[in-house]
Amino acid sequence: MAKKDLAAKEQISQKMVQAINEVKRIEVELDRAGQQTSELDGRQKSLLAQLEQLEKRSKQLDDELKAALVAKDKN
Repeated sequence: MAKKDLAAKEQISQKMVQAINEVKRIEVELDRAGQQTSELDGRQKSLLAQLEQLEKRSKQLDDELKAALVAKDKN
């Protein structure tokens, strides 16, 4: 009887170790995903800032072109 109890406890212990290892593996994956999310968020903010600057520059060039065309028409 004691051998059966010991074997049952050993089996339960192995299952607990497997569960703990699975939790640790998932934690590592979550940490990696969190880091990737932070990196992508930073890249998105940078790209949005670049896009905003390009839109401003495009509007500026459009305004300059319109002004040049108006000045040419007056001459």
